[in-house]
Amino acid sequence: MEIPGHLLPPGESVRHPARLRVEGDGTLQVDSFAYCYRGHLDEVVVGEALGSVPRTLTDPHGWCFVPRDGALMARLLEAHHGRGRLARWEQRGSLLALALVVVVLLGFKLLALPSVSGALVRLLPPALMSEVGERGYQALLKSHQLQPSRLHKTQQAQLQARFAALSATLALPRPAPRLTFHHMNESIAFILPDGRLVMSDAMVKRVDNEAEMEALWLHELGHHHYRHGMTRLVSAGLWGVIATLVVGDVSGAADSLASLSWVLMDLGYSRDLERAADGYAIRQLVARHGSSEALATLLRRLGKEQGARWLSTHPSMAERIAAAGAAP
Repeated sequence: MEIPGHLLPPGESVRHPARLRVEGDGTLQVDSFAYCYRGHLDEVVVGEALGSVPRTLTDPHGWCFVPRDGALMARLLEAHHGRGRLARWEQRGSLLALALVVVVLLGFKLLALPSVSGALVRLLPPALMSEVGERGYQALLKSHQLQPSRLHKTQQAQLQARFAALSATLALPRPAPRLTFHHMNESIAFILPDGRLVMSDAMVKRVDNEAEMEALWLHELGHHHYRHGMTRLVSAGLWGVIATLVVGDVSGAADSLASLSWVLMDLGYSRDLERAADGYAIRQLVARHGSSEALATLLRRLGKEQGARWLSTHPSMAERIAAAGAAP
């Protein structure tokens, strides 16, 4: 199979037209005028798909192949890894054994993993939170998902000053939160484990007034207050390691751990964590203004608009609006 695309050199954004050829046994070759690589699919790092951005392949030397056709790349990777997993299961046992393993893993993930992850996170020092958040942020910058903001510098400074003033009044864990802006094609806001709240220019433009902006910030600061970001990353890492011990897919665990910087940008929180963040925002709004209507108003409008990924994996819109609107 042959897939056209382009190559990105390590640490650079220059695109070199390239073609990826993959044989049935997983042997691959990437050719361009600037660079060539020959190896195997098991030797490269497979990036996670993010919205309309396709999965990428990064070789041991740091060159990243970005396919032109993301769907074709996805089919190729699914076919390769799927065949490997099926072969291993056929060798290791019956379908009954597989079913039992799935039940045990799902039971652990649903019942024990959240509490175990939360307990581990409470033991982690702030310095580690800062390191994890910074590495995740740099990975997103390197992937070119976060482009420089196009908002006026004065507007950015004003919003950052308001955010800092709001954060200073809250009892939040270290590291201290801060606000940054980036140009993206979607309305999105997410907070990293180091307290860095990333807002897209599009999200800033969707918020009508200061009260709604405060409501959005308080929701994200709720995630920081409860350390949801780090808990989510620890859960993902533990889940990958445990699955590896059972299935024996070492390369799969490596892929899982290597892709953790995408988790928060992809808003992979559970509904319970989202409800907790909403509850934090509602309590703060009621304490400050006597009402959480600003959050309800923001949710109503974003729910009617297209492309607001801030809501994509949150609880149902009706449930959230009802909770925010019902607060005194």
